[in-house]
Amino acid sequence: MDDQQSAKKQAYRSIMDIISIIGEPMLVELWRSLEITLTQFRCLRLLYIRSMQAGDLAKNLSLSATSLTRVLERLENRQLVERSIDKEDRRRIWVSLTPQGRNMLDTIKPWHDSPLARALDSLPQETLDQISEVATQIVEAVKVLPENKTPYS
Repeated sequence: MDDQQSAKKQAYRSIMDIISIIGEPMLVELWRSLEITLTQFRCLRLLYIRSMQAGDLAKNLSLSATSLTRVLERLENRQLVERSIDKEDRRRIWVSLTPQGRNMLDTIKPWHDSPLARALDSLPQETLDQISEVATQIVEAVKVLPENKTPYS
């Protein structure tokens, strides 16, 4: 096996370790405490910053229009978001956080005392910078994949 293939395999294993050791417990806690999925949480966090058109929200979440509709229906049923038709262009739908949705995000216990936060606290600044840079590169590389190759649409 060549060095490139070996490095790719090791990087894949490392990322999968991060997902299983760190990510899964956080997802379980998110569901246990708020009964929302990670995608729903990401949607609410984006809307916390500002209301968005549904199409822009779908792009930011890397979701198809159909998948976004399902997410929004669930959040709307819990009165966490609301959708409205654009007054100038009725083809556009705006999505906003409701006061109840904003309150939910305001009351989320931050993960400052999580194992991940404690582990990051123990690392030097240079390592934290490297982690941020590499994680950003990976996310950007995934985002530019053709739609038919990303399993998250």
